[in-house]
Amino acid sequence: MRIIARSFCLLFCLAMAGVVLAHPGGHGSSHDSNQGGPHGDQARLRAGLRAWKNLRTGEVHYGSLLLVADGEARIEGSDGRLLTVRLNDLDGVSQAYATRRQAEIALVNQRDDRLSQEIPRGSRQLATGGMTLLIAFLLITLLAATRLREPRWRRFTVMLGCLLVAVSGYGLRRHAQGARPAAAAPFDAFAPAVRTSFDSQYLYVESNGLPDHQVMVGIKAWQQQVPIAQPYFSDNAWKIPLNPVIATQPISAKTALFTGAIALAANGIPIFNALNNRGVDSFSIGELDEFGGHCGRADDYHYHAAPLHIEAKVGSGLPIGYALDGFALYGLNEPDGTAVTGLDEFNGHYDKSGRYHYHSTKTYPYINGGMRGVVT
Repeated sequence: MRIIARSFCLLFCLAMAGVVLAHPGGHGSSHDSNQGGPHGDQARLRAGLRAWKNLRTGEVHYGSLLLVADGEARIEGSDGRLLTVRLNDLDGVSQAYATRRQAEIALVNQRDDRLSQEIPRGSRQLATGGMTLLIAFLLITLLAATRLREPRWRRFTVMLGCLLVAVSGYGLRRHAQGARPAAAAPFDAFAPAVRTSFDSQYLYVESNGLPDHQVMVGIKAWQQQVPIAQPYFSDNAWKIPLNPVIATQPISAKTALFTGAIALAANGIPIFNALNNRGVDSFSIGELDEFGGHCGRADDYHYHAAPLHIEAKVGSGLPIGYALDGFALYGLNEPDGTAVTGLDEFNGHYDKSGRYHYHSTKTYPYINGGMRGVVT
């Protein structure tokens, strides 16, 4: 009798293990895509490069950080040469920047990979409380079985109790998970490099900020930056509103939003305003590579033009990304393959069902021309 009871308890625990998995961490404030180095950094960039002062030699080198390893910073100079400087020889500002970048890259490489499609935050209490009740029910069933005289009835009672608990646990888990939002579908095409989770308000998207295609090829107006992995994880995940609302005062990308992301591609790469931080069309002056992207001063890769290559991977009828106001960004055609007509100044319009969405174009603004929806 004890062997049977223990066996069923073990099977029950294995079957229910998924219910008690907690959401690893929360999602707080949205990602600040404008980070480009420590605030108050007095060693400003010259010609788009960071200044690295060697206190031991008194020299000042200008270049981009490639790697921090073995107590040394490896820097690509303006002439393309690789320079290696010991961290202890650098000034405090440079050391702080290099140390921060080292920590961010370590976070990307060492992150816990448990999460992909997890229980929404608002349902953790439900799962925990329900699990407690199920365990109590199982214990009562086992206690009742020990009081039965006939061995066969004891076995039957134990088996029935375990079966009911297992079925109830599966139902509880399904209820706790809720319906997965349709907005997650485009990002699934790039899993596991891109991961999604959700709650009642937002879809959270995680990635390391590096695309799966060749980068920085075809740029004519070089900015002397290189792509480095970014920590778009946990509290720093991208937040896409699941219930977007049209704003009473939309924000135009012609007059605002010159720094930071305004959309997120399905491959986890941020999309910036078509105009750079000087208000100039990045594509027209040759700043972009053959995929419509380049690196910013934080060595963060991002697009300024529509990443149309994504259409082939996400599949027909799905968006290639989402604006940060929550409205979908489609390619050159409608989801049903028909031609696009009647776009407004934000490169968007309403479909036949009255739902607003953006489209990509081969001419300015290339992507969503601002925020037609409410965005924080």
